[in-house]
Amino acid sequence: MNMVQFCTAKALTPAHPDKLASLIADRMLDACLANDPMARVDCRVQIAQKEILVFGEIASLSMPKVRETAAMALRSVGLLPSDYTIRTAIHQRAPGIASKDELCIVNGYAYDETSELLPMPVILAERLTAGIGYACAEGEIEGLFPGGQAMVTVEYDENGKPLRLEHASIVLQHSGKLPDEKVRRRAAEQIIQPALTLLPPDEQSQLFVTILPPKVQFRVSVSEPLSGKSPDNMERSGNLMARYIAKNLVAAGLASQCQVTLAYAVGIAKPVMVTVNSFGTGKICADDCLADVVRQVFKLEKHQVIAELKLREPQYGDALLGRRQSLWERTDKVKELQDAVL
Repeated sequence: MNMVQFCTAKALTPAHPDKLASLIADRMLDACLANDPMARVDCRVQIAQKEILVFGEIASLSMPKVRETAAMALRSVGLLPSDYTIRTAIHQRAPGIASKDELCIVNGYAYDETSELLPMPVILAERLTAGIGYACAEGEIEGLFPGGQAMVTVEYDENGKPLRLEHASIVLQHSGKLPDEKVRRRAAEQIIQPALTLLPPDEQSQLFVTILPPKVQFRVSVSEPLSGKSPDNMERSGNLMARYIAKNLVAAGLASQCQVTLAYAVGIAKPVMVTVNSFGTGKICADDCLADVVRQVFKLEKHQVIAELKLREPQYGDALLGRRQSLWERTDKVKELQDAVL
């Protein structure tokens, strides 16, 4: 009997309230780092309907202009700042206060089934939301709003290879200027079909377009826990380093997929744990060998992680929007890893 499995991923457009909250928080971080690379930031954002609250703590030589920064983020995703009320509850701390050190365990993952070295459903869902944003920006569907989301389910065969597209759905916000059926037809032609060329639908694939009015039911959105946090927070910096390591291990051909886990303790610069799980796809050596290679090739002390990935540079908002190649997405350690193993 053939054993198949399914994997599902969800993605949001940048103007979706959940992602928008994270974008504003990261734009606040960028504004701080632009004037003070050593700034320590713990900024959160909450959005309820048309009200935005920016709150948290900042220790910096130069405080950013909160409302102007939030307005810039809104404009960058096609929203009008004048439609929103922006409130602030930012507490400023003296820059000389020592940074708080915390325990953390972080993970990074990579998979060779796409050029981005991420699972197929993740990439397809992201392409669908990018298609929503493009259709809105270009006016291809009259009355379409930039907020939206997508979900994709891919069926895998018994060998773990993508077999077929099981399900793809997008949720759109529309003003009602066009009949729903016309919006669905245009969305299928201009958003869904171009986005799914990596794994085109078959006769049994389920494709859905759900249309909501611009003003949906009441909800409260809060930025992701790591958004708006400066690089001295090792939970954030460590996550980015773990992804960087995992991607290079897969790009080097040492495994088809892997998860890298790092653990940092209070007052200890080096990670107290480095593990690699290749899920049985390791091609040259065992997982404990790969972990030893990681320690050999990568600089893993806390200050080295920040320096290696240039995490004190303002880049987080652009990275969230996919507008720059982040340093943690490089595959520049491939040869070093191969040489270390061979």
